[in-house]
Amino acid sequence: MHERQTGTFIGRAGLIHIGTLILMEDVDNTQPVEIGYILSRNAWGKGYATEASMACLEWGFAHVDLENIVAKTNIANCASQNILKKIGMSYKKMSLLKIEGREGMYLFYITRGIL
Repeated sequence: MHERQTGTFIGRAGLIHIGTLILMEDVDNTQPVEIGYILSRNAWGKGYATEASMACLEWGFAHVDLENIVAKTNIANCASQNILKKIGMSYKKMSLLKIEGREGMYLFYITRGIL
């Protein structure tokens, strides 16, 4: 992602197939797809993550024919949890499993037709 006015690189967002991670047992989908984003700190709080995440959801449902999309966030990351709720995702469960080197993750999901 690049800031419109300045062209400055501010981060990235997208969908990724998470394959056989433990999260497979947590969703009704044999090939879970996760939405993810990361932004530079100076881009936080400006709505970029919300805008990009919503665009990713819409694209995934319209062009990839997905039924479900998941997201995970660290328990302490309240800002990210608020973004996921804002774009229509629902809290599914807490996982104490160690995923990507992090322990204690919240799993969110959304199903086609919710948007």
